Amino acid sequence: MTDELSHRDYIWRSDFAQNTTIRIIGSQNYVNWFCWRPPTYDGQSATPPVDQQDGFVFIEPRYDNTFKTMWGTNGTYGTAKYDQNLTEGLYDFQWATVINRQITNYDVRIVCIYSWNSFDERAAIEPCIDYTVPNLDHYYLLNKTKLYIDQLRTVPTLQDQVNSLNDELNYTRDWVYALTVITVILIVATVYLTMRKPKIKQRIAKTQTLKP
Repeated sequence: MTDELSHRDYIWRSDFAQNTTIRIIGSQNYVNWFCWRPPTYDGQSATPPVDQQDGFVFIEPRYDNTFKTMWGTNGTYGTAKYDQNLTEGLYDFQWATVINRQITNYDVRIVCIYSWNSFDERAAIEPCIDYTVPNLDHYYLLNKTKLYIDQLRTVPTLQDQVNSLNDELNYTRDWVYALTVITVILIVATVYLTMRKPKIKQRIAKTQTLKP
């Protein structure tokens, strides 16, 4: 994460950047991969994960800044909270959007989940006792994450679709080839028999003449 525009410029000018593909991830406008809380999510509507370069998609299970406000470190975002008690389906909504996008466009390459253990913003999927939902399974978000990852992995990639199409084309080509060969054989046999028909008739007539 980086907050200063000068940091980005320094990264681009650094020696290791000359022969390396670099992507800057963060919450500022200049980053390549934008990572932050789901914009405009209010419990009634949600903004889908933003399409970004390289097939990068950012999602998070929830965001709750109220405790940082209590500690006096709320920063810019005050008491912002999104799906505080995990009852509004934010995580499900974002994963469904990612999976549907892959089914439709085949362009999801990187799914970034925020976060593993950012407990101060309550965006962690690490097993824990949830403060606002104490009876919740400690592995609830981790198991949900695994479930959705498994679902995403079963979605055919564009290459899978290409391979399947190639298999169908090869199968069709083999059948066309076989039918073409059979057709040629039948045509040759028909022509041969047509040409041989007069001679066969002559032999039959001679045979009948020679009979006593």
